[in-house]
Amino acid sequence: MSDTTANGLPDGLMAMVDDEGVVITLYKSDPKYGAVLRRKNEWIPLTDMSVLADLSFVGVQDSAEALYDEHDANGNLLPIKFYSPTAEGPYWPEYTVLTDEEAAAGGIFDEEDDEASSESDTVEEPLAASVTLASAEDLDAAIAAAAEDPDLRWYVERRVAALGLEADLPWLRV
Repeated sequence: MSDTTANGLPDGLMAMVDDEGVVITLYKSDPKYGAVLRRKNEWIPLTDMSVLADLSFVGVQDSAEALYDEHDANGNLLPIKFYSPTAEGPYWPEYTVLTDEEAAAGGIFDEEDDEASSESDTVEEPLAASVTLASAEDLDAAIAAAAEDPDLRWYVERRVAALGLEADLPWLRV
């Protein structure tokens, strides 16, 4: 679990997640304002703590800011499973790993289609954390997360192979 600030809120970059697992905004502590929220590519002071009442704090890596900004600019909100978690947490309890087909399709899929598919069509396992490995830019963070969490290693290995990346995976060293 991450440290807390003087106001009792988590310290570090956090995704603010609703009950369905959708990232509504990003949060971080700020020395001038105490806390700030991400909106329209800017950090704005958090003046009303009640806006956080129905949201969960999930620790995310710094790459979350660019991902959030990209999709916020298009009016989209992404599920937390597309954000790379921090090792410190706190974690989202229902992270899932996407199948290669879901990741190749951009990771967003229709929930009705997902529910209608048979169990043999999908491979989703609950994890303590999740990683996104869509390009070489994600490689270092994915390897670091998998080095800490053995449940992520098979996914990172498969994505490295699927993307044709050269990578030194420390858990495969003999």
